[in-house]
Amino acid sequence: MAVLEWRKGVRMIVSESDHFSFFDWLVVYLALLVEEHGA
Repeated sequence: MAVLEWRKGVRMIVSESDHFSFFDWLVVYLALLVEEHGA
């Protein structure tokens, strides 16, 4: 499933970044929403 791939990617980003900002989280969240709705 695509969501599992997303979560793997997010974990990698978080572990590599000391400063994972709210904006970064927002982008990831919006991307997940788009993915869920198959847009």
